Amino acid sequence: MIARGAPVSQQDENTAAGRPVVLFHYVHIDRACGPSAIAIRLTTPPTHGTVAIEDGEERPWSGGRPMFAPGDPRAHCGNSLAATKDALYTPAPGFTGHDTVVVEFTEDGTTFTDAIEVSVW
Repeated sequence: MIARGAPVSQQDENTAAGRPVVLFHYVHIDRACGPSAIAIRLTTPPTHGTVAIEDGEERPWSGGRPMFAPGDPRAHCGNSLAATKDALYTPAPGFTGHDTVVVEFTEDGTTFTDAIEVSVW
């Protein structure tokens, strides 16, 4: 799970040939725990598959902890369902190997990118 202001690092995902995999749940909420405006763009689309981005809801936790640290105005939203944008990667039929997706997120005037490596076996 990722969000504006939360740490982001290189992501690696694995899936079986022909099987879709979730690449991310991007939490986009404001200080009132409502959805905030977000723009998501694939700056480098996958070469050997497709990515679909859909609306979702998740509790804003990652690794068993709340995503937002004390002092972040969204910290009190930790026990609520939060609006997400969810990306689903589907490998091309018959493809096995590595694929890369680079995604640009813009929220509240802040833009950052995330590179996601996908291994299809």
